[in-house]
Amino acid sequence: MTGPVDIVESINGVSVSITHGLDVGTSPNGDIEYHYNFLDYVFGADEQTIYARSYLGDDRADVRSYTRDLDTWPLALRALIYLQLRYRELTVLMANGYEPLPKALAKRVEEGVAQFLAASVIDRGGRPA
Repeated sequence: MTGPVDIVESINGVSVSITHGLDVGTSPNGDIEYHYNFLDYVFGADEQTIYARSYLGDDRADVRSYTRDLDTWPLALRALIYLQLRYRELTVLMANGYEPLPKALAKRVEEGVAQFLAASVIDRGGRPA
């Protein structure tokens, strides 16, 4: 991602499907024991897939990928920037559960978000919108 227009096209070009889910559990007497309202994100396809879930009302997305290291994967960086534009906090599934993004990766995501936001005020001709 080199120029401002490049990053906008790169983030806008991320293949993502978003599905709304609802999971409700009741006790034998009919009382609601839990009620989960969430969005599932799927970036990419096949063996190169990143998943994220966010519960409505939370400002956090939990990210997981079972096949690749997020730190060295271009799709992951684009997907994380996409999610960071929407959510205040991102966590990633690690060996001991969900943890904040590793610092080096978090810094790259922050830089990508800043570039995307700066580029969003520039039209395709490179002039301020």
